Amino acid sequence: MAIPPRIVGPGLMPPPPVLRRLTGLELVRQYFPFATPDFAEFLLWEYTAFPFDDEQGLRRSLALLRDDPEQAMAGNPNTL
Repeated sequence: MAIPPRIVGPGLMPPPPVLRRLTGLELVRQYFPFATPDFAEFLLWEYTAFPFDDEQGLRRSLALLRDDPEQAMAGNPNTL
């Protein structure tokens, strides 16, 4: 027996799409697409608050590192 399609009527919302959480390395690759896996891991661990920050915080850190690396690296003893 075939399962009937879900009917969406007035006032009913369709089910939300299945969203997949990005990993930290996938986030780094969005901002630094040519980074090697080792370099992406280095950036993630040394220049962000990973694993303690949420996705938005990681995005802010990575955007700052991409757009203004000198400011992002200020005070960090690890240098690129």
